[in-house]
Order: sequence, then structure tokens, then C-alpha cells
Amino acid sequence: WRSSAPPAAGDAGDFEGQVIEVLSGDSLVVADAAGAERRLRLSSVLAPRPAGRDRAGEPWAAESREALRGMAIGRRVRVVVEQVRELPSGDAEAKAPARTLVLASVRLLPDARAGREPKATPESKQVDVAERLLELGLLKVQPPRSSEDRAARYDELVAAEAAARDAKRR
Repeated sequence: WRSSAPPAAGDAGDFEGQVIEVLSGDSLVVADAAGAERRLRLSSVLAPRPAGRDRAGEPWAAESREALRGMAIGRRVRVVVEQVRELPSGDAEAKAPARTLVLASVRLLPDARAGREPKATPESKQVDVAERLLELGLLKVQPPRSSEDRAARYDELVAAEAAARDAKRR
């Protein structure tokens, strides 16, 4: 474990890759074309918090994680980076490096057939992961702190959450 390092955020540009790990209902790790692992969170949404060392998990935390895992693991995705934030480590005396939080929209792309290069996919055929989980009632829209903190598709996310609430999914 001494030689292991957390996945790097990489540069802040948009990219295509493959989902290799789901950390929670709104956090995942994507491997880009070069094989670098990038840890990111879905922009403008919150999943129920899983259990930790000193706290009980919120209801539906496991279900939201498993829904994201079933939907995205091993799939080809388009990642649109919306924000990159530097978070202080919390321990000023240890002088630990700041963590980087990458907030992004993740869209599922059709998988390429065996032996063929993947084709470019129009945005209308890409499935927004956060929007789909909101429609299932497994996430909540996070109100923005300012207009800069909003996801580009914030209005669609709010509409998906309202549709789930109207359908009494949560």
C-alpha cells in the first residue's frame, strides 16, 4: 500500500474514457484513453451518504451506488468537466497537499463493436448519468451557491428530479 497513490484529477479538459470504479452514488473513477485514472463527482447533484466509521449511512445510499454501478461500470463515457476545486487538507500543521475535486457531467456512449473504432456520437444520443439517476429518485439536485456553481444542464436535472417526485419515486 505504500506505493499506491489516489487517482489523479488530470488536466481539466473534457475527455472520453471508461468507468472503472464507482465510489458512491455520485462519485466515480474514469480511465481516460491514456489509461490515467481520474476521480470525479457528478455536478450539481447529491447522493445519500454511505455509512462511515463514525456515522450511519443515509437511506438509499447503497441503492444509488448500485444503480450507478449497474449503469456505468465498464461503459464508455464522455466526461464534460464543469468545475475543478482545490480543497484544503484540513490539517494545517501537517501541510498535506490540497485535494482536487472535479465536478463533471458524465454521459454514456454506445459501446463500440468488437474490432472496430468507436464512432462519434451526437449529444442527443448520449445518456446523462445524473439525469437518469434523478429520474429514478436516487439523487437530489444540489442548489447552487452561485450561478457559476451550476451544471450546464441544471434545468434538465431539476426537471428530472421533479418528474421523480411527481411519480412518487422518492
